This record gives sequence, C-alpha cells and structure tokens, in this order.
Amino acid sequence: MFLYGLIIQAILGLSLNILFAAREINLTCYLFIKPILVQMTISISAVVATTYMVNNVEYINIVMLIIKGGLFALLYVLLNYIIKTSSFNCFSEQVMPVLQKKIRYKVES
Repeated sequence: MFLYGLIIQAILGLSLNILFAAREINLTCYLFIKPILVQMTISISAVVATTYMVNNVEYINIVMLIIKGGLFALLYVLLNYIIKTSSFNCFSEQVMPVLQKKIRYKVES
C-alpha cells in the first residue's frame, strides 16, 4: 500500500512542477509532458517485451536478474535508437566522446 501512495505522490508532484514551470516560462505543458510520455511508453514496452520473452525460461535468480536486466537495457536502447528520441540523442552526444577516448587510450597502450 505504501508503494501505491508513493506512486500517486510522485505523479502529483511531477504534475504540479510541470504546471507551475510551464506557467512561469510561458510554455505549454505539452512541451514538458511529451518527452516523459514517450520515455514511459518505451519503458513499458521494453518491460512487457522482456517479460514475454523470458516467461518460460527458468534459471537461478541471479542469472535471471542478469538476463532480464540485459534484455531490458538492449530493448530500451534499441527502441530509443529506432524512434530517434531527443533524450537518446542527447545521451549519445555525451557518451560517444567518452567511449572514443577510452578506445583510443586502449589502442595506444
């Protein structure tokens, strides 16, 4: 019951923050809500697909945790890449220079 209360409180807090921030800077609430809804839809889709894919697979708990986590991460990144969301583009702009620097460092060593 406590978890459901936290979910309701988080939704209420986020909604009020969006409403007042949009009013403060004279933007529509839609501009704030759209990226959240897109990411929420992608996350729910990845969770449903992961659950469906590993429904009949049975290993010990730690192995299932690794399989489900890896599959979810793969589906989440893949869906973001296919849809070309703005948050994924920002993430890849920040991560790619770091990865290139790490790869160059390993090649030079």
